[in-house]
Amino acid sequence: MFIRGSFTFTLDTDEQHYSLKFEKKKISETGIERLPWAPLDADKHHGKIGSVTLSIQSPTPLNLVLPAQIIKEATPAEISMGLQFQKIEPQLTELTEYIQKNGEPSITYTRRFPRIPSIHLIQTFALKITADIHGANTLLEVEDLSPEGIMIFTEKPASLKLALKEDLPMTLEAKALFPNPIALRGTIRRIRDDFDLETKTAIRHLGIQFSGIAPEDRKNLMILLKEILVKIKATLPAPSSSKP
Repeated sequence: MFIRGSFTFTLDTDEQHYSLKFEKKKISETGIERLPWAPLDADKHHGKIGSVTLSIQSPTPLNLVLPAQIIKEATPAEISMGLQFQKIEPQLTELTEYIQKNGEPSITYTRRFPRIPSIHLIQTFALKITADIHGANTLLEVEDLSPEGIMIFTEKPASLKLALKEDLPMTLEAKALFPNPIALRGTIRRIRDDFDLETKTAIRHLGIQFSGIAPEDRKNLMILLKEILVKIKATLPAPSSSKP
């Protein structure tokens, strides 16, 4: 869900004060994407913390000030700036409630396959992803998963060597379901760079589109996804029934 609104982003560095104004941008409860970099610099400023001042008048007024981290997002089409809201209460709760009440769907089409977020329900299956990054076997975390692709992230410096459109072989282990690992392969279609503000560690998120998966591995992947969905469904509250 998102709302459209105007905002000002301010950033103070040792060299300069920046105040950037944006009109009619899509704003979600987590942040704002696809912003132009100028006059900021993608390599110099990503990871820094600034302030977003929201001013939305319709359908009801909303005026908030939220801290936001600058993130760098790359796709085959562009390298854009993003602003990731920091979890400051109660402002973020107020924004979330406003968007849930007044927002629009974030996409105008239905995905052929939904993404399953990597929440504690998936972690029940002890998912483990390793990838061969230029000869280095690197452990990665699962952010979300679908039959068509996977979003992964890592703090490992080896991931900084990866580039868009690069082919990436991976191994998915789910020992609770399969005795053998699932071999996956895909193309990097999205890269997002941000920082863990507590550890000051760079985090790289990689959106991978699957390609060239062997039939047996594809079969096991679909079984795994089905089992995850069954597990999630079992944890949901039963629908309430009303007596006539």
